[in-house]
Amino acid sequence: MEKIPNRCPPPQKVQEFTTQSAREAGMEPEDSLARRTDDPLRLLVKEDLDRLSVAELDERVRLLEGEIARVKAKRDGASSFRSVADSLFRSPNA
Repeated sequence: MEKIPNRCPPPQKVQEFTTQSAREAGMEPEDSLARRTDDPLRLLVKEDLDRLSVAELDERVRLLEGEIARVKAKRDGASSFRSVADSLFRSPNA
């Protein structure tokens, strides 16, 4: 059997960003999650609003209010799910 040469580049070393390394960097572990510079929310809040008309601003407010409602509903559902899970795994003596 003929040996096929490996033409893949060697793997690059990836620094593992753990809870400990996040604290050492001076941030909470949650701060290390989803904090990309191309994060849509970051880009949204940096957008120049001066170029938008009143109608466009009204539309933007309407869309953002819809998104806020969606996020709140997800948060409430997650809280409810967590409460059910906690009660399921709670010891009978607690």
